[in-house]
Amino acid sequence: KQKSRKDQYYWYTLNKQTSCSWVAMAKIPQSLNDINEQWLLTALKEQSSSGQNVEILSLEHVKEKNGFLSGVAQASARINGKLVHLFIKIITEPDDPFTFWFQGNNFDQVEINFYKENLLALSHFEKLHCSDQNCKLEQMVPRFYAGDFCLDKASRGFYMIMEDLSKQDFVMVQGSLSLDQCQDVLEKMAHFHAVAFCFAQSHPEIVTSWNLKSLYESLENDAEYE
Repeated sequence: KQKSRKDQYYWYTLNKQTSCSWVAMAKIPQSLNDINEQWLLTALKEQSSSGQNVEILSLEHVKEKNGFLSGVAQASARINGKLVHLFIKIITEPDDPFTFWFQGNNFDQVEINFYKENLLALSHFEKLHCSDQNCKLEQMVPRFYAGDFCLDKASRGFYMIMEDLSKQDFVMVQGSLSLDQCQDVLEKMAHFHAVAFCFAQSHPEIVTSWNLKSLYESLENDAEYE
């Protein structure tokens, strides 16, 4: 039986969630001390997309922060026989001066939901309506392996396990972007927003269920940002 377009997104409908989302996953770390090889093995194995054959080869905590706010670890592993390099983001250490950013803010939840939910729906929509050569969303972002968050104050934390782009010759920008780089950024942003706009027009009920909030609206009347 042919599925309707709406039925094609059945897998995407959001389930009722608690403030500690994605139940039955690895323990949500609150410090880099919680990140070890056994924890990483558990987190990766619990993801059906990662398969069950996982071997951790190395794991290192990153002490120096160069352009990022979160706590960070890097690892290498074999997943179903394939060598992968991993970038692990978690909440800042309890004594970090920027920990206050995570109190009362849920941008980690927004980011994790983007990779676990929003991007999957947009990418699926893109594949339904675009030729193969014009399907670009999955090429624009690092691969997401696992992630979870908890907004409860006593257990506040999150983690994201992603593809480590630094192992693919990606580097932090030093100085200004070139004209070609700026054009590339704008073209990719335009493509993403075009797909998102069309998806929102076709599936407004799904976008409403995402409960997205505009950062501009929250800051519009804040005197600090005038």
